Amino acid sequence: MTNEKFAKCDYLNPKLKKDGNKKKVVFLDRDGTIHIDKVNTHRIEDLQYFDDVFTSVKALCDMNYYIVIVTNQDGLKKGLYKTEDMHAFNYKIIDDFRAYGVEIAAVYYSPHIDRKSVV
Repeated sequence: MTNEKFAKCDYLNPKLKKDGNKKKVVFLDRDGTIHIDKVNTHRIEDLQYFDDVFTSVKALCDMNYYIVIVTNQDGLKKGLYKTEDMHAFNYKIIDDFRAYGVEIAAVYYSPHIDRKSVV
């Protein structure tokens, strides 16, 4: 069984190379943790960050953590938006964090439909 069955890698930071040393990692859910979740948020113009997200995540980086963003994107399977829309949205987040001195290590997403939401 591969990881592709569960999640797909949208972004892997080429600047963060494996050096053989163990590194601490924080996994942050994208929707509702990094930005205000407006349900299937995928348009860049709808992106609204929480007030303290940049300073909080920067503090984690300053404590030597890698930051990995994870996100369930069942809207892809439901046909609410395209993969390209999600990529653009994720890369906007990556660029915005970079402007605050935070390098995102990776972004993983799951395009699968959450069975709990299907009635």
